Amino acid sequence: MPSVSRGRRAKPIKPYPSFPLTPHPNGQWVKKIRGKLYHFGAWDDPHAALARYEERVADIRAGRVPRTAEGAQYCTVKELANRFLKYQSDRVAAGQIHARSFEDYRRVLRHFAQHVSPSRAAEHVTADELIRYRAHLVRHGLTGRKGLGVHALGRTLTILRMAYFWAESTGLIDRVPRWGEALAKPTAADRRRSRAKREREHGKNLLTPAEIRMLLGAADLKLQAAILLGINGGFGNTDCAALPIAALDLDGGVGGSIDRAIPGDTDRGLPGDSNRGIPGHTDRGIPTDRGLNYTNGSARNGPRITFERPKTAVLRVVPLWDETVAALEALLSKRRPAIDGDAENLVFRTESGRPLVRDLVKHSGNGVIKRVTYVDRLGKWFQDLLVRTDLKKPQRGFYTLRHVFRTFADEVRDNHAVSVIMGHAIEGMAGHYIEEIGFDRLRAVVDHVHGRIFESGAGLNRPAL
Repeated sequence: MPSVSRGRRAKPIKPYPSFPLTPHPNGQWVKKIRGKLYHFGAWDDPHAALARYEERVADIRAGRVPRTAEGAQYCTVKELANRFLKYQSDRVAAGQIHARSFEDYRRVLRHFAQHVSPSRAAEHVTADELIRYRAHLVRHGLTGRKGLGVHALGRTLTILRMAYFWAESTGLIDRVPRWGEALAKPTAADRRRSRAKREREHGKNLLTPAEIRMLLGAADLKLQAAILLGINGGFGNTDCAALPIAALDLDGGVGGSIDRAIPGDTDRGLPGDSNRGIPGHTDRGIPTDRGLNYTNGSARNGPRITFERPKTAVLRVVPLWDETVAALEALLSKRRPAIDGDAENLVFRTESGRPLVRDLVKHSGNGVIKRVTYVDRLGKWFQDLLVRTDLKKPQRGFYTLRHVFRTFADEVRDNHAVSVIMGHAIEGMAGHYIEEIGFDRLRAVVDHVHGRIFESGAGLNRPAL
């Protein structure tokens, strides 16, 4: 090894300028860390000294006794996954996340551990390994049968980052791997390209007004009420399934504005429309005068739903159409008794009296979640209806109604009112400063969507009960 003579001893020259260790006169490669000098190996083998340094430096900087191959081991991928899943299982028990989310976490981490080896030190996983894993997901997915699309890929990589950042924050590992772009979510351009390709192949994720009227005419009472909520207020599957009876105000209250989306007066008025029902007449268009006065706070607001959206916990207020009110009233009058306590106070129930959307969780003997089965009866009913009406297409489902509502509501150009209806938080500083959204603004949005759905005076015939 080249050396530089200094007195009686000849120090070796560093293998390369950025080599982190320094030759010490005692014949060792050394490094001063936190004010103390540490020795990592003889001059004759600088690469072994560097490996020993990289193995121990994180522990030394953290003030811990360095781990070695013979002593305490680094946290393995398997241990990281199990500890993270235990934490998430506790969150399921506390009601902070859905069991379905836990199952997603477990499926991803199990697949990742099998790919890189469960016994691999979690923080030693390299960027090259992660790049290969990402490529595997794109080609084969989590099942080995079909690659992941951009949205599923983004969710999978997000779960991996979550697990690693959690492990670092709890001291389970000293640092997350330097993964570069390997775990980066697909870019906005990637998502746009994916959407453009999907639209070229299958069309936009929308239903025409005529198609929606066709679905309403072919649906039974329960599904018709759910469809009306989907297009009246952008309700999704879980929104409908979790809707409590207490959230309904089918008579309408009094007041002229929504105070932080909370009706300011809970007094119930009398029904304002003696002809309320699902009308068969064909002369209804966009209401232009509902007899309301929103300037003095004394007018009737009208029927509405006030409900925290399950996904975002944002309180939403949805003015209801006459058709929606009539369908809900008819549904409530014909419900079967609930056999599941969780469904007792819900608007929608299955034929057996259970919630429409639920997670079936099976635990092992020690209380650990063994399996989670996702049940979505509403989604299944809607898919069957699409098949019966010959409207079935890839990507089309009950959530398509939320796309329809948002697309038509956008024409009103009142994004804040639309956000209140859909259960979206008002973004930025505006969300901090806006204290009221007038109920007339919310009513204008849903009335416009009603006019688009039932355009040209098209009415809705109520199915036989």
